[in-house]
Amino acid sequence: MCELEAPEVFAVPKHGKVDILLEQPDESLRAEVQRAVRYCPTQALTLTEGTADA
Repeated sequence: MCELEAPEVFAVPKHGKVDILLEQPDESLRAEVQRAVRYCPTQALTLTEGTADA
């Protein structure tokens, strides 16, 4: 589900764990990432807020 909701951010191989393609996705992807976290069938994803290093 996460790959379907946010393919720019997540990839899921046939037999394996989720690969995170963008650890700090752009704000424009926020809605997609939130849906991916919400609909993750294994509840393996969380969304955390942070600040980038300047």
